[in-house]
Amino acid sequence: KEKYGEQIKELFDKEVIVPTKPFPRIKLKDLYDKYSEYKLDHNIIDFDDLLILTLELLKTNRTVCKLLSDKYQYIMVDEYQDTNQVQFMIIKELRAFDNQNIMVVGDEGQCLYTWRGADVKHIISFDKEFPKCKRFVLEENYRSSEEIINVANTTIECFKYKFDKKLHAQFKEDLKPIILLTEDKDREAEYIVRKVKQLITKGASPKDIAILIRSARASTKLEILLGQYGFDFQKFGGIKFLERQYVKDILSFLKLTQNETDEIAWFRILQLYPNIGSFYARKISTDIVENGMACLNDKKYTKSAYGKKLPELFNTIEKLKTLTLREQLTFLIESYYFALVEEKTTNSKIKEQTKREILIDNKENKEQSRVLYELSRDYSTTLKFLTDITLEPPTTLDEPGETITISTVHSAKGLEFKYVFIMDCVEESIPYLKPTNNPQKDLDALEEERRIFYVACTRAKTHLWCMYPKYTQDFMGNYKTNTISRFLKENRNDNNFDKLKY
Repeated sequence: KEKYGEQIKELFDKEVIVPTKPFPRIKLKDLYDKYSEYKLDHNIIDFDDLLILTLELLKTNRTVCKLLSDKYQYIMVDEYQDTNQVQFMIIKELRAFDNQNIMVVGDEGQCLYTWRGADVKHIISFDKEFPKCKRFVLEENYRSSEEIINVANTTIECFKYKFDKKLHAQFKEDLKPIILLTEDKDREAEYIVRKVKQLITKGASPKDIAILIRSARASTKLEILLGQYGFDFQKFGGIKFLERQYVKDILSFLKLTQNETDEIAWFRILQLYPNIGSFYARKISTDIVENGMACLNDKKYTKSAYGKKLPELFNTIEKLKTLTLREQLTFLIESYYFALVEEKTTNSKIKEQTKREILIDNKENKEQSRVLYELSRDYSTTLKFLTDITLEPPTTLDEPGETITISTVHSAKGLEFKYVFIMDCVEESIPYLKPTNNPQKDLDALEEERRIFYVACTRAKTHLWCMYPKYTQDFMGNYKTNTISRFLKENRNDNNFDKLKY
């Protein structure tokens, strides 16, 4: 509110359509108020609240703020370039007293999350906000060759918001990065697969190879070709483990053992049972929140098509409450949840082919869900497990394994590979820009795109290919001529690349 007050007021005055019949129009401010009221009534908060309510507490209760400031004698913030305004203000409040001990670590060139509120100016202006600080510039790079660091330095020079620094490599390869010109995206994918095959034939490990993409849908042709050549690959930037439907379902069962008024969990679980769609699920979940879980045994539901399943659900939640976390997961995975999905699918009125596909997926999902055993190993209570898995989702599940990696640049941040291909280094992809009527916003958007290119290039240790397809075909079959990325032009002026054609 302090920084974006006018924009928020303007936004809140806009009307939106609520997707429930009869589809009323409502001001966003009123919708926000109803959402806030709902959270309060149901004793729940969202991720933003964790920050906003903490900041509110620190600003309104100076006794608590001073207590926390004294308790945490030292504060260290990693990835400081990704700090948003609320996080920054929390830090300022905690260091508003005598204790000024704070250390932050970050790289202004890796600020990629402005769409989540990150502001690169926080790291640039840190010594102004904390005038007693000392700045240490780390210029030695231990990952990439001198030839790749040359690309990084040229890109850094073009940043608007930057520190005065020049990176130094620890080794030289005598091998410049390559701009690879291809006729179109099909040829781009063909080259990458042929080169991958060549590298692996000569002894390269698949885990040392990464293909970086600007958006998750950019690698469709490449994925097909890799499959045809028999190469295994992992793709990052798509649906992660905890975002999968069956995982959310299982966790919803666990949530109901801890909070019977979790209307969202009820709404999700009820739709797993035959003859219950979104309409009845919403109606029943509201009834449960208002009258308690015992209403699942109410006679008013007896004559309905789903009447016999509601007492079963009641008994299931009651049973889960008596079990340990490990026993809960064993019961849900091995005996109940996937059997429930199979039952509903088998009895549904859908095409047989669709049924078979769902049932095959259901078996695979059951196997994959057993990862939850591993994740829960060190937890003695369901509540602690649910809290940690919500606030700190595991990252080990999404780390590259012994296969080729296809990844969005954002998902590859922090990783490194010996061989890196960057696809679609053309205007409208890298950089991907949506011009507005605000020159400052357009400039900031370009700055972030340049940082994305910088991060992509510096994932490479020794070999870097920037792919430049001359033509792109749209969904209608029409070809358009691409323009090489301006970021590559900046580097070609410094002779940082060799240019090849395929």
